[in-house]
Amino acid sequence: MNNIGKNKRVDLILQEIKETDSVLNLGCTGYDYIETNLCIHDLLCKKAKRVVGVDLCPPDKATEYDIVIGNVESLDLDEKFDVIVAGEIIEHLSNPGTFLEGTKNCLKQNSTLLLTTPNPWDWTRFLRAVLGRPSTPIKDHVSWYDTETITNLAECHGFKLEQVEHLPRVPYGNTSQQFIERLVCIISQVLYILGFKKISSMGVFYKLRLEKKSITYEKIQNKKECDFLVK
Repeated sequence: MNNIGKNKRVDLILQEIKETDSVLNLGCTGYDYIETNLCIHDLLCKKAKRVVGVDLCPPDKATEYDIVIGNVESLDLDEKFDVIVAGEIIEHLSNPGTFLEGTKNCLKQNSTLLLTTPNPWDWTRFLRAVLGRPSTPIKDHVSWYDTETITNLAECHGFKLEQVEHLPRVPYGNTSQQFIERLVCIISQVLYILGFKKISSMGVFYKLRLEKKSITYEKIQNKKECDFLVK
């Protein structure tokens, strides 16, 4: 049972990539498994026609990948891409709106932005709260997003949400945590199989489409769209 959806995050991203696509992969060097076949950036390079990575941190070792050292909140590239991949990025950002505006400038018209982010409704987060523990052990997570907030944020910056997929929990952690983590995975996967995906998934995959027309700040001020911003 622990293998349920083990690579679903990877599979969902890769199935959106065509061999003729140019891909921009944001946060591309933050992998402990940079040399294994599970490295998303490596798999993207094997499938797409062209792949460029952007990250604040350079790779730990020399690589043949085309990687730009830069801030994803201030993208400034002289190239437009068919697909942008932003895996486990948005929850780290102080300025998500600026981030989305930057991705717009790097996307071809009607192209795709693929996001993954932790699921705030995961049952273990409620348990941690009851026990008086932080909802996330990762200190540089500064925000939570669910489908509603991602939809609202996306629409305010010219994107339309096309697909949502909840990602089953997979084991992680060091050896001392292995038993507890496996137990949590089993409980989560049983809930997932029973259809309680919203509370049993560790993360969520979002497919956003860049539309021709974007919502302007004039419309926001008129309270015709994105009314939540002015309440």
